Formats: sequence, C-alpha cells, structure tokens
Amino acid sequence: MATSSISPSALRRDEAKALIRLYYQQLTKGCGQDDCDNDSCASNKRFKGDQLTTDEAAAKAIVLLKNQSKLCIPTEANGYKVGNPLPVTKPEPVENEIKYITPVQESGGKGTPTSEVGVIYTKNGAKPAHEPFLTEEEIVRLISKDDGADSPDYSELTTLIYSVFSSPEALNKSFLLPSAEGPSGQITVDVESVRRSYKYIHDLEVERVQNSFLHAIQNYCNNFEQQCKRGTSPILHFLNHCVIVFENPLLHSPEYIEHAFPKFLQALSLLPIESELNLINWFASYPPEKLLEFVNNLNQVITVTLVLSENRKRSVHSYPAIVAAAKGMKIFYLANLVASVKAGKCRPGGTYDRLMRTSRLALLQQRLGVNPNDIIEPLIQFDEFINEELNNMINIFTDYESLFRSQFSFFAYPYLLTPANKVEKLLLDNKTAMLQERRRILLNALIHGQQLMELPVLLLRIDRNNIVNETLTHLEAICEDAPDDLRKQLRVKFNGEDGIDEGGVQKEFFQLIIEELFNPEIGMFIYDEEQRHYWFNPTSFESEGQFMLIGLLLGLAIYNNVILDVHFPMVVYRKLVGCNIVFEDLYSSHLVSFFLFVFLVCDIGRLESSNLDTLGPPECGEVS
Repeated sequence: MATSSISPSALRRDEAKALIRLYYQQLTKGCGQDDCDNDSCASNKRFKGDQLTTDEAAAKAIVLLKNQSKLCIPTEANGYKVGNPLPVTKPEPVENEIKYITPVQESGGKGTPTSEVGVIYTKNGAKPAHEPFLTEEEIVRLISKDDGADSPDYSELTTLIYSVFSSPEALNKSFLLPSAEGPSGQITVDVESVRRSYKYIHDLEVERVQNSFLHAIQNYCNNFEQQCKRGTSPILHFLNHCVIVFENPLLHSPEYIEHAFPKFLQALSLLPIESELNLINWFASYPPEKLLEFVNNLNQVITVTLVLSENRKRSVHSYPAIVAAAKGMKIFYLANLVASVKAGKCRPGGTYDRLMRTSRLALLQQRLGVNPNDIIEPLIQFDEFINEELNNMINIFTDYESLFRSQFSFFAYPYLLTPANKVEKLLLDNKTAMLQERRRILLNALIHGQQLMELPVLLLRIDRNNIVNETLTHLEAICEDAPDDLRKQLRVKFNGEDGIDEGGVQKEFFQLIIEELFNPEIGMFIYDEEQRHYWFNPTSFESEGQFMLIGLLLGLAIYNNVILDVHFPMVVYRKLVGCNIVFEDLYSSHLVSFFLFVFLVCDIGRLESSNLDTLGPPECGEVS
C-alpha cells in the first residue's frame, strides 16, 4: 500500500497543519482501503482507536506527526483523490538574505572552529559592514515601510529578526538602555522597549514574522551550547538575552513549548550562581501577575512534554525539557521570595534552613537571605509552582537514590512537589537513618567480635495500667544514657502479653498514650472547640522537662511512620522550624485575642475618649 514518509523538521507551520488534518482524518474516518495495514488508521480492521473523542484524536494526530508515523494516502471515499500531492509551500528567496553561520559551519564542519561565536553573512557570501541589532525605532521603521506597500510581506523585518535573535553578539547590542555601560553580568536591557516591540510585531499577525523568533531562538541555543562545550567564556550579556526571550508573549504557544523554549531553558541552566542571583533580583521587581505568567509557561513545558510522551513508563529524569524547566523554575520561585520580603510579607530576623544546605537552591537562598519558612504571605502562592502531572509520574525511590548519588533529583527542587510526595521523602529519610544506625551497630559488633542475638531496635516494655509514667521514665533514661538509641526502629511490648510487634502493637501504644496525655484531666493541654486544636495549658503544674519528653514521643511517632490524631495550630510548627513568631501567628492560635488586638489598634484614636463598652466594630481596614 502506498504511504508517505515526511520529516516534520523540514516542514513549515502551514504544512504541519495540513499533515495534522490528514492524520486526524486517518484516525477518525480512515483511508477507505479495505486492505489497510496501518495501525493508526481507522480503515484497519485491527484499529483500536475507534473510541477516541475528537480531542483525543487531535492530540493523537500531533503525536503521529511528531513521530513521523505512517500516513495513508487518502482516497476519494474520504473526500480526497488518490495521488494528490500534499500541500507543500516553498519559501520565496529574499534579496540579500542574511543568515547566521556558526563557526563549525564556516569551516565546513571540519577542523577546529574559529574563535568567533558567529558571523553574519549576506546571500552572496559577503560580511556586512556592521553587525545588525534591533531597537524599537528600527522595528517601527520597518513595519511602517512595508505598511505602505500594496502587499506587505515584511521580509526585511523577518530577516533582521532572525539574524539578530540567532546571533548572541547581535542580541548583545539590541534593546539597550541609553546608559547601558554597566559591568559585565549586569542586566542593561530596556524592558519597556522590548515589550512595545513585541506588541508591534505580534499585532501584525503575520506568521512568517512570528515564526522567525521561533527558529532564531533554536539556532541561538545550538550556538550557545556549542560555545559551552568548547569551554569558552559564557556570553557576557546572556542575562539580557534571558529577559528579552522571557518577555516574548508567545512562549506559551505549542510551537515554543515543544521546541525553542526547552532549548533556551537548557541554556539557562548553565548560568553560574552569580548570574542567577542577578537574574533573580531582576525578576523580583516584576509584578506578581507577570511572575505567575512565567511560572505557568514553565509548568506548561513540563505538562506538554509528559502528555505528548507515549511511553508512560519512561523516567521523567530522561526528559531534558522537564529537567531544564524544573531548574529554571527556581529563578522565579526565589524571585517570588525576594519580592515578598521587599513587600514586608516576611518575619523579622530570618532563619537558616539546615536541611539540604549543600544544594544549589539552598545556596541561592542563603546568598539572597530568604527562606520560605519566613514568608508570611507570598505574593504568588506556593501551590502555583506545583505540577500535578509531574508528581504523578515521579518514581519516588529512583528520585531519592538520585539525590544521594549527586544526580538530578526533583527532591532538590521541593517547590515542584505535592505535600504527599514530600511526606514520602520524609519517610524515606527516616528509613535510611534507621538502616544506617542498624548497619553501624552490626559493623561495630563485627569489629569487636560480638554476636548479636537479634536485630538492634529500641524496645520499650510498658505496663498498660501505667502507660504514661513508664513511657516518660523510659524516654528520660534513654536520653541520658544512650540518646543514639532513639534512631533505632521502635518496638513496643506490653508487660504480660505475648506477641511480636510488627507495627500493630506500636500503633496501639501511641494511640493509648496520646489519649492519656491529651486528656483534659491530666491538665497539660487544653482543647479549643471552636478552632479544633490543642494548646498548652498555662496553669499546668508539669515541668518543662515533661513537655520536652512529650515532644520527644511525638517525634518518635513521626520517625516510625505513625500518624497521630493530634492537632496544633500552625504557630507551633513554625516555632519548631526556628521561625520568629509575629502578630499574624496569633490568628491561628488565639483567634479571639487576635481580633481584640485588631479592634484596639484600629480604634486607638477613639480609645482616648471612649471606653470599651461604648466602642462599636473597627472602621479601618486590614492591620499591617
């Protein structure tokens, strides 16, 4: 049977659209041939896609084009004539066309590349006197020049855009501020001029002009990658390039997401830490809605890459686009933190995150002086950075192993992860600590010639009738004599009862002791019926040491993966991670007191001439 083999990389956008329509027709109506053996054709008797919805068929058609799948030549039965050629359009030649030639291409692909990053040539092979660059005024001039023509094709504008965006040197000179003579590594681009220029170009609605950006950025990324592989210095003005590219309003379009944008993100991941700091501080000055737009674009790269992948068993680590997007997201995540701090949405003093302090993200946080735990109200909510599709595809165990092998791991970028996956990470940390402690004890016994009759565990022998006192006494003795034993796996045995603790006895033990400790008759905690959480009893006669032992008991439960029905306000957990407590935290622990203070602050002026009995509700807005 006759088939066509087409390479999508050689097609223009209109040709790709035509092929997608043919693939869609093939999936929904078939080619009309009784002997069709194409597995992706509805005329094949073994075809399994007869239940596809229109949306699913359209998505499948894109995948077939991407994979260069077999395309049946349509027959007259489906509205096509057999043998009709596919609609292919050839670009018309442009006078004195300028194109970007890499050093490798210049040398014919052989020998050592020249020291030049790239050279601009005209059609006849001559190098122009001056390397082109873009300004808002030049774009307006070229648009106005073609607007006066009977049939404007904007060929001169298209050629200039492709030439400039393909060449790092040309882009270095484009859209600069009037006084752009700062030190290397600083951003000197005129953002407002870039935005207006993009608007002028995209208002034309000319595909040829808009596609010139797409192909030029791909060419630019290839050149940048070649330069990095040769070990030459990074482009001095690459930060300018980042700002210019991210301002492109079409970054969210499918053409960019599938090809050009991921390549640029891979180039972005090569930035040194000092350049990343400059970029973060630059984007921190953007309004929240603009930062959120960038975050959504990066999440789209991840989602589209996963959706278009037919191999659902493929590891997400093997997708360069996803890895690059995850790394690039930290720029805007940290910019969000910096912007929140500048807006006064943070706690005073600040804390240092001791966990994963050697990771790139933690180093950037330390240099910037920001910590997500200190942010009271981020300008962009943290859940906007989470990608659900990615979290569903992550293999937790593989990712955890990669973390300890100094390979790429999504656990090093926690802003992408759901709380459920973060909990899984915590459980794996605990299991790893238990295994390491067990291995240490076994190795120590082997070295000293000792024989262990059973695996090393933390064994608590408890009397059911005196569960609280005996447990706290045991824990106090362990803390004084052998604190390292707390890292062992916990086993519980009730006195006078047979059986081996395989997890059930342990859970029963925690359930019983928590019921006792949080019983109002004990007097250590009080329960707030309205807010449904526990708080410390200010009139309790118990010592601080007793509360410390209770905290140790709760820690043991978490360490051994036991879920407890204990609810504290958020201020308790913030205190545990070292945050400084602020007035806003009163809202989660003492709601009545919080509103009382708000009432007093708002009406401080009226308090001088009134008493509390005569004051009405506050008349001011939110208290800062």
